Amino acid sequence: MATTNTTDNRLRHDDVRRACGAAGSAKEMTCPCCGHSHLQLFGEDGIKCQNGCVTQAVTAEIRRLLDTGEAPAAARALSSSHPPSIACGASGCHLCR
Repeated sequence: MATTNTTDNRLRHDDVRRACGAAGSAKEMTCPCCGHSHLQLFGEDGIKCQNGCVTQAVTAEIRRLLDTGEAPAAARALSSSHPPSIACGASGCHLCR
């Protein structure tokens, strides 16, 4: 089950990393909704998919992954950029231009 703030039930960055299989210090990881590696963490507990997924849908999917135990077992670090040969194809992706 997700470790959340008990007063506002907000997902913490550690929850997001665990659900997305990212390393403990990662600030960008694979979005569980669209599969692109542009889910970014910001601020205290903010998240945003740079591929355009609605944040409420992303958080719902993260909660589902954590609650059902479907979150990846091993954390892996994603690089801050990807080689041009692995372009994600997201329109407006700052890494694929």
